[in-house]
Amino acid sequence: MKSTGTRSVAAHAGDISVDVIVVGAGQAGLATGFFLQQTGLSFGLFDRAHRVGDSWRRRYDSLVLFSTRAYSTLPGQPMLGNPDGYPDKNEVADYFDQYAKSFDLPVATNEGITRLERRRDCFTAWTARGRRVFGRAVVIAAGAFQRSRVPSFSRQLSEEVVQLTAG
Repeated sequence: MKSTGTRSVAAHAGDISVDVIVVGAGQAGLATGFFLQQTGLSFGLFDRAHRVGDSWRRRYDSLVLFSTRAYSTLPGQPMLGNPDGYPDKNEVADYFDQYAKSFDLPVATNEGITRLERRRDCFTAWTARGRRVFGRAVVIAAGAFQRSRVPSFSRQLSEEVVQLTAG
């Protein structure tokens, strides 16, 4: 691992191994990273965007949150500005980017996860750059505006298996 502002997930373009693979570096992924950092587990956040917060930057220009800054913050770092005010999309995007840098979270941008498999007690993820990432656990934090992909075999699973999707 090397560190340059936002911590890079790996110092080379080869395969990497972490305890936890986090898919997505939006609010859910960043908050997950904040708490994982306190555990001592190794982890990496993988996001397909060019920089942290870009999914917010691409939304419509007049977007303003309907919750105040006080209720829109991530753990450990308040959003600057009037806590009773409503941030716009760019403020949220910049806050997420600064958050990742402030906590030196290991974010790999331009490196979304394109495929994920589980074999025994290990997950293998393939990134958009062709790297393989090995992990003992995976957190899918891809966001509410992404398309869920539910495998067809999921209909054959027992009702005892809890299946949740964002879509």
